[in-house]
Amino acid sequence: MVKKTKKNILLYANKLERFGYLGVLVWFSLQPFLAQYFTFDGPAHLYNSVAINQMWFQGAISNYFMINPVLVPNWLGHLILFLFQQVLNPINSELLLLSLIIFISNVFFRKLIKSLRGNIWATWLFFPFSMSFLYFMGFYNLVIAIAIMFLLLEQLILLGRKKEKKLKNYLLLALLFLLIYFSHLFIFLFTGFVSAILILAYSEKAKVVINLLKLLAVSILPLFLSIIFISKQPKGNYEYISFPELIEELLHGRILTVFGDPEVMLSTSIVSLIIIATLISLLKYSKLRSKEIYINLSIVLFCLTLYFILPNANGYIGFISVRFSLLIYISLIVYLSQSYKRIETFNFILLLFVGTITLISIKRTRQFFGNYTAMNRDYKEVLFVAKNVIPNNCIISLKNKPNHWFYPHLDNYLGIYKKNVVIIESNYELPQKYFPLIKNSNISTDTLKIIEVEFYSDSNNKESIYQSPFISVK
Repeated sequence: MVKKTKKNILLYANKLERFGYLGVLVWFSLQPFLAQYFTFDGPAHLYNSVAINQMWFQGAISNYFMINPVLVPNWLGHLILFLFQQVLNPINSELLLLSLIIFISNVFFRKLIKSLRGNIWATWLFFPFSMSFLYFMGFYNLVIAIAIMFLLLEQLILLGRKKEKKLKNYLLLALLFLLIYFSHLFIFLFTGFVSAILILAYSEKAKVVINLLKLLAVSILPLFLSIIFISKQPKGNYEYISFPELIEELLHGRILTVFGDPEVMLSTSIVSLIIIATLISLLKYSKLRSKEIYINLSIVLFCLTLYFILPNANGYIGFISVRFSLLIYISLIVYLSQSYKRIETFNFILLLFVGTITLISIKRTRQFFGNYTAMNRDYKEVLFVAKNVIPNNCIISLKNKPNHWFYPHLDNYLGIYKKNVVIIESNYELPQKYFPLIKNSNISTDTLKIIEVEFYSDSNNKESIYQSPFISVK
């Protein structure tokens, strides 16, 4: 009787799966618009994309900024924002990008799982990871690169099954590798590694070398650009996280915790369920392992090894351990899609995990809604000042940073609305040399008016052109 009930539940669930998935996907993808998301680094990325847009139309800001002559990564997010601004205002462009990241990440991950012939229910487990800590930190290029990586690996797998391989298939792979490079170098290198593993595992012995050479051919241009870029980076001070802390962050879902303690229970629950599902498949059904499962486990172990041995920062890149923790959990979900497809009991267990994690993930978005409801008053006031108070042809000089940890670049929004020059002194991208824009040091800014901005000012300064408890402009 119990067995028959499980079978009926699976039968109806499988019939409704695609409709349920679409509904949940739309729900998550609309969250940026519903809650008015903004991110940690997002204001700086948006401001610089606005500057690129003005430079494209030969605005006066072209005198002060230059396109970086080095073909650096970190271009794609800015380019997408620039393209959106041809039809949308800057804020809606940013919201559309945030929604698009969630949508394409999940859709491309689902395509990858389908190409692997994995259990399609496992794709539901990726929903919370498409809205990870890195997403809310505004690491647009990283998360866009991961989405494109899913698409590239899917195309690589499908190409491997084709008897007749056409030139257009290789050109598509070359384009995707190039897009990943111009989005994020780290993900480009990881994608190359995974691609090589797949070729070694699935190619006929006589064709391994030739297939690896084909992989090199389609990735040679971004690989060459990567070598040039890495050689130009200065050596920084390495910062490490202790082994116990790394264990704690991995098991407590640091990758999913954004705004603090209230989320920890939800984040821990999600990653714990994934770990439990993995342990069940490893311990109880060990005889059902296949070649695909061993490949997935080797990728998980590779990510785990680098997670523990690499520094968390090297002077110009931070949150390295968090980036690898995201790849670890993505690899585990791919593993589960392969291992939970052999027998009916597995499918039912996975369905229980999927249902629980989806409910927790929806609860998590409601928490985000509460966080943004509290922060949106400050966010909207900065946008009001940017649109109605900040004049053209000025330099925004910041007297102090907002004391909210999520606001260090919030003042960059002050430069997104004016058609003429608004230079943000605190624009962190310009000095970094690995973003699209650099400063034109040959042009003086003496002719521009200096506008002083102060956050949390309690003084009633008569010189202020705008004064509130949150922001003062003079």
